[in-house]
Amino acid sequence: MKGRIDISERTRALALALTKQRSMNGTSHETSFAEFLRDLIGELPYFRANARDIWIESITHDTLLRGVVVGFVRGQGQRTVVLTGHFDTVGVDDYQELEPWATEPVELAPRIVRRLEATGEDPQALDDLKSGRFLPGRGLLDMKSGLAAGLAVLEAFSEQENRHGNLLFLAVPDEEDSSIGMRFAASLLSRFAKDQGINLSLVVNLDALGDEGDGSKGQAVALGAIGKTLLSAYVIGQETHACYPFDGLSASLIAAELVRLIECSPDFADRAGPPPSTLAMRDLKGAYSVTTPSRAWCSWNIISHGRKATDILARVTEDAQNSMDELVQHLSCSAERLGAVDSFKRFERKQITIFTYESLLRQIETQQPTFRSKLDRITRDISAQTALDLPTRAQKILEHVWREGGLSGPAVVFGFASMPYPATKTLKEISPLLFDCVVQAMTEVSNRHRVSIHLSDRLDVIADTSFLGPIDLDDLNAVAANTPIWSSSIRWDTAKAPTPGLPTINAGPWGRGYHRWLERVQIRYAFEVLPDLLTAICHSVLCANENEP
Repeated sequence: MKGRIDISERTRALALALTKQRSMNGTSHETSFAEFLRDLIGELPYFRANARDIWIESITHDTLLRGVVVGFVRGQGQRTVVLTGHFDTVGVDDYQELEPWATEPVELAPRIVRRLEATGEDPQALDDLKSGRFLPGRGLLDMKSGLAAGLAVLEAFSEQENRHGNLLFLAVPDEEDSSIGMRFAASLLSRFAKDQGINLSLVVNLDALGDEGDGSKGQAVALGAIGKTLLSAYVIGQETHACYPFDGLSASLIAAELVRLIECSPDFADRAGPPPSTLAMRDLKGAYSVTTPSRAWCSWNIISHGRKATDILARVTEDAQNSMDELVQHLSCSAERLGAVDSFKRFERKQITIFTYESLLRQIETQQPTFRSKLDRITRDISAQTALDLPTRAQKILEHVWREGGLSGPAVVFGFASMPYPATKTLKEISPLLFDCVVQAMTEVSNRHRVSIHLSDRLDVIADTSFLGPIDLDDLNAVAANTPIWSSSIRWDTAKAPTPGLPTINAGPWGRGYHRWLERVQIRYAFEVLPDLLTAICHSVLCANENEP
């Protein structure tokens, strides 16, 4: 698959050009970057001769009018490899006085070195940049050097006279928020393949890996994607004057017990993945008063390597009920020691009830058969409040549901409060043939560059590939049923195939300082090894035994 260009030099030049063009998530830069990228790809001789094969597909229902950049290089046969990734980045405010150079890697590097030498901050970053082995810049690691490698491979492929198979390049916005771009591209892929009569044999996501060590973890090909959900708890307490705490039950106390139960718990961790971490814990009082909080809100980041979200939800509701029973008993003992037994007895006859969002709706609907239509109006109104993030919208819906449902606390309602990222099946599970193709390519490139590239079961960061590979549809439906913002703020129709179910891997650059002003990419792997690895993978897949699928 070798073309006439120097693929390493081309990757570097493209990476710098892409990084210079800013594309912060949630801004108009995402829209202008798509136009920039389309025009950049359109300058290639292949696309000047085949203008119909490069375009921007506008994302429907997107208030920012963003689009997916599509470039298709045609060859012989139906086999097609998809090279894809996101072009949006996080913001640049953290660069402070270096912000003007945040997307100018060559100019930024010596300025960061001078700042680190003056402050003594982060000796590892100082050593990395002074060594010349790393290059900094917002988006260079995450993930424009990966896109650049994919573009260089696409360009080299386009220059071949006899191309075996096809390459499809997709660049999407919004990975840093809710993956609107990739979810839209997923439906586009299926339609495009059908219209073109091609077989999408393999998707290669080009996202980056972080490695604070010697690169052994970063120089990797991942065979699947981890899953991620945002577990949430809407807490209903019983408010009381602060001088009479045993007359009620503070929602903050319940929330604190839930955080103790879930935070970093091995019971909710999946395999060797990270355990749950608390992302939000707050009471919902609007202003100061000498009254205990009646409502609270918590959320936790839950990572899965394949464990079902329904299993996690079942486990957390069971453990939470036991924990709440222990909490009531603890309060009873405290009341006895403080001589407040009579006060507490007025409360202790009530249990802390545990609901899931789905079970809560069922209970309310048995008393109010028309409640669902009222709920639809509530969710539409709240989804229109675009200044609110997804978890806050979920919280506000739950506030309305509890109030309109006419139930009394204390209680906890568990559910999910943001876009789920499903875990995907691994390439080895899906296709032994493609797995062998990838291993062959990795072996060749490892030997050629004298570097160690290893296989990992799943990419250990949350990524867009969750919306492309084969997933557990029943589990996704269960998540949807327990997500208050589903179908209003989250538009994902699970009645149809929610993902194209394609064989998907991740092969991208590595570096350090994700989402920080010290974000930096390892130069040799990103600009030399990675484009060669992508070339070898594409060649191995596109030229595999013709008798195989």
